[in-house]
Amino acid sequence: MGDELSLSVQPGVVESLAASCGADGHVGLADGLAVGEAVRVLSGPFADMVGKLARLDGATRVQVLLQLLGGEVPVSVSRQALMPALAA
Repeated sequence: MGDELSLSVQPGVVESLAASCGADGHVGLADGLAVGEAVRVLSGPFADMVGKLARLDGATRVQVLLQLLGGEVPVSVSRQALMPALAA
């Protein structure tokens, strides 16, 4: 949402979420992530950015390398705030 209005999402996001749905109907966004994989940040200050999964920091946090300030910057985010990035 933005200013009380719905915002559009990038092409493929809804399809990727639907493909991530399990038999129980729940979306498991962080399941199956692997170090080195391209991932999209879904929420927080880095929402909609694509980076490379650098490290799994336990069950709930991961480290993602994002292109910021002219270089790759490691950022710690919630594992649930990620999904595999779609090939462009």
